Amino acid sequence: MSTDKLLEKFQSSDESSRDAFADFCLERIDSLINSVANNSNAKIVLANYPEFDDTVFGNYGSKVSGNFLYQLRRINLGLMERAQSNPALFILDVCAIQSRLGHKVIKDPKLYINASMSYGMDAIPVLAKNFTDIVFSIQGKLTKCLILDLDNTLWGGVIGDDGMEGIQLGALGIGSAFTELQRWILQLKNRGIILAVCSKNTESIAREPFESHPRYAVMAR
Repeated sequence: MSTDKLLEKFQSSDESSRDAFADFCLERIDSLINSVANNSNAKIVLANYPEFDDTVFGNYGSKVSGNFLYQLRRINLGLMERAQSNPALFILDVCAIQSRLGHKVIKDPKLYINASMSYGMDAIPVLAKNFTDIVFSIQGKLTKCLILDLDNTLWGGVIGDDGMEGIQLGALGIGSAFTELQRWILQLKNRGIILAVCSKNTESIAREPFESHPRYAVMAR
């Protein structure tokens, strides 16, 4: 069921029952998941629901439990919680894709009205790629190592030419972008991804930012 169909169902429901709309939807999803689990050993991939606000309550919507957007977010949170407790369940995160591509790419109102297509044409290849990525990861085919260059990748400039004082790495300006990238890479390391370096730099010079750069060599932690 798409977000559009979900909204139609929400709008046709009795107003007194809208506070429990998410609970009803999640119960139905639980029933489907249990039906599959009881009849096969198949893995299950469910797409969550891209968000859009029906704007009935406007900015006041956060104060109303019977607001569609609130109920929609409860459903998406419920899907995440079920994926965490059920090893056979995986979520195709359409919401995350929507945050990258934008709402207008995910949904094409003309396509939905004329052909009942829930997603825009430009979104379909991205969604398909993410779906196949999930399938490959279930099969153990996933990225296990990240190989990085150093100069103008982990810091701005060339360490062999600019020296420690000349590279861009820090909390201000362009240096903050490299610091932010290092923090993200560190999270991959903590997740279990192997990090490696491929650089033409002399090893002793290449190590200097990791070992001696003041305060911001977060990769060395």
